[in-house]
Amino acid sequence: MDIDKNEKKRRQNKAKLKKIYSGIPENKLKFAYQLIDIASFSAAAIEELQEIILATGYVVEYKNGENQFGTKDNPAVKMRVAEITNLLKIMEALTDMSAGESVSDELDKFLKTVREIKPVTPVKVAKRGKK
Repeated sequence: MDIDKNEKKRRQNKAKLKKIYSGIPENKLKFAYQLIDIASFSAAAIEELQEIILATGYVVEYKNGENQFGTKDNPAVKMRVAEITNLLKIMEALTDMSAGESVSDELDKFLKTVREIKPVTPVKVAKRGKK
Protein backbone atom coordinates (compact mmCIF):
# COMPACT_ATOMS: atom_id res chain seq x y z
CA MET A 1 0.00 0.00 0.00
CA ASP A 2 1.53 3.33 -0.99
CA ILE A 3 1.87 6.19 1.48
CA ASP A 4 -0.91 8.36 0.01
CA LYS A 5 -3.36 5.45 -0.05
CA ASN A 6 -2.37 4.48 3.49
CA GLU A 7 -2.80 8.05 4.78
CA LYS A 8 -6.18 8.33 3.06
CA LYS A 9 -7.27 5.07 4.69
CA ARG A 10 -6.15 6.33 8.11
CA ARG A 11 -8.15 9.54 7.69
CA GLN A 12 -11.23 7.55 6.63
CA ASN A 13 -10.86 5.22 9.61
CA LYS A 14 -10.40 8.17 11.96
CA ALA A 15 -13.57 9.86 10.68
CA LYS A 16 -15.58 6.64 11.05
CA LEU A 17 -14.31 6.06 14.58
CA LYS A 18 -15.03 9.64 15.64
CA LYS A 19 -18.59 9.17 14.41
CA ILE A 20 -18.94 5.81 16.18
CA TYR A 21 -17.63 7.19 19.46
CA SER A 22 -19.31 10.60 19.30
CA GLY A 23 -21.11 9.91 22.59
CA ILE A 24 -17.96 9.98 24.71
CA PRO A 25 -18.24 12.51 27.55
CA GLU A 26 -16.44 15.85 27.14
CA ASN A 27 -13.98 15.17 29.98
CA LYS A 28 -12.69 12.04 28.20
CA LEU A 29 -12.54 13.37 24.65
CA LYS A 30 -8.85 14.34 24.54
CA PHE A 31 -7.73 10.85 25.54
CA ALA A 32 -10.40 9.26 23.33
CA TYR A 33 -9.15 11.17 20.28
CA GLN A 34 -5.60 9.97 20.98
CA LEU A 35 -6.89 6.38 21.11
CA ILE A 36 -8.90 6.93 17.92
CA ASP A 37 -5.75 8.19 16.19
CA ILE A 38 -3.86 5.05 17.24
CA ALA A 39 -6.79 2.81 16.27
CA SER A 40 -7.04 4.36 12.80
CA PHE A 41 -3.33 3.72 12.28
CA SER A 42 -3.69 0.12 13.49
CA ALA A 43 -6.65 -0.56 11.21
CA ALA A 44 -4.71 0.72 8.19
CA ALA A 45 -1.64 -1.27 9.25
CA ILE A 46 -3.71 -4.46 9.54
CA GLU A 47 -4.90 -4.02 5.97
CA GLU A 48 -1.40 -3.30 4.70
CA LEU A 49 0.05 -6.31 6.52
CA GLN A 50 -2.66 -8.54 5.09
CA GLU A 51 -1.78 -7.36 1.59
CA ILE A 52 1.88 -8.18 2.29
CA ILE A 53 0.97 -11.64 3.58
CA LEU A 54 -1.21 -12.35 0.57
CA ALA A 55 1.54 -11.21 -1.79
CA THR A 56 4.47 -12.98 -0.11
CA GLY A 57 2.84 -15.90 1.72
CA TYR A 58 2.92 -17.11 5.31
CA VAL A 59 6.44 -18.46 4.90
CA VAL A 60 9.33 -16.49 3.39
CA GLU A 61 12.84 -17.39 2.32
CA TYR A 62 15.92 -16.01 4.01
CA LYS A 63 19.64 -16.06 3.31
CA ASN A 64 22.32 -15.32 5.89
CA GLY A 65 25.68 -15.38 4.22
CA GLU A 66 26.93 -17.85 1.64
CA ASN A 67 25.63 -21.18 2.93
CA GLN A 68 22.87 -20.41 5.40
CA PHE A 69 19.43 -20.13 3.82
CA GLY A 70 15.99 -21.60 4.23
CA THR A 71 12.46 -20.58 5.08
CA LYS A 72 10.91 -18.94 8.11
CA ASP A 73 7.54 -17.63 9.23
CA ASN A 74 6.67 -14.34 7.56
CA PRO A 75 7.23 -11.58 10.18
CA ALA A 76 4.18 -9.75 8.79
CA VAL A 77 1.96 -12.49 10.26
CA LYS A 78 3.15 -11.81 13.83
CA MET A 79 2.92 -8.07 13.28
CA ARG A 80 -0.67 -8.40 12.01
CA VAL A 81 -1.68 -10.46 15.06
CA ALA A 82 -0.11 -7.85 17.36
CA GLU A 83 -1.91 -5.00 15.56
CA ILE A 84 -5.26 -6.82 15.80
CA THR A 85 -4.72 -7.41 19.52
CA ASN A 86 -3.87 -3.74 20.06
CA LEU A 87 -6.85 -2.57 18.00
CA LEU A 88 -9.25 -4.73 19.98
CA LYS A 89 -7.89 -3.38 23.29
CA ILE A 90 -8.26 0.19 22.06
CA MET A 91 -11.82 -0.46 20.86
CA GLU A 92 -12.66 -1.97 24.24
CA ALA A 93 -11.27 1.11 26.02
CA LEU A 94 -13.20 3.46 23.72
CA THR A 95 -16.39 1.47 24.21
CA ASP A 96 -15.94 1.66 27.99
CA MET A 97 -15.47 5.44 27.70
CA SER A 98 -18.63 5.87 25.66
CA ALA A 99 -20.73 6.07 28.86
CA GLY A 100 -23.20 3.35 28.00
CA GLU A 101 -23.91 4.60 24.49
CA SER A 102 -24.74 1.75 22.15
CA VAL A 103 -21.91 1.59 19.64
CA SER A 104 -21.99 -2.09 18.81
CA ASP A 105 -23.77 -1.87 15.42
CA GLU A 106 -21.55 0.91 14.10
CA LEU A 107 -18.46 -0.75 15.55
CA ASP A 108 -19.36 -4.04 13.86
CA LYS A 109 -19.66 -2.20 10.53
CA PHE A 110 -16.26 -0.57 11.03
CA LEU A 111 -14.54 -3.84 11.95
CA LYS A 112 -16.16 -5.52 8.96
CA THR A 113 -14.61 -2.91 6.64
CA VAL A 114 -11.21 -3.62 8.22
CA ARG A 115 -11.66 -7.32 7.46
CA GLU A 116 -12.87 -6.76 3.88
CA ILE A 117 -9.58 -6.56 2.08
CA LYS A 118 -9.35 -7.24 -1.60
CA PRO A 119 -7.16 -10.29 -2.19
CA VAL A 120 -3.84 -9.91 -3.89
CA THR A 121 -2.57 -12.65 -6.16
CA PRO A 122 -0.01 -14.61 -4.12
CA VAL A 123 3.53 -14.79 -5.44
CA LYS A 124 4.86 -18.26 -6.19
CA VAL A 125 8.20 -18.84 -4.48
CA ALA A 126 10.69 -20.94 -6.41
CA LYS A 127 12.36 -23.69 -4.42
CA ARG A 128 16.11 -23.47 -4.12
CA GLY A 129 18.25 -26.45 -4.86
CA LYS A 130 21.45 -27.34 -3.06
CA LYS A 131 24.64 -26.22 -4.74
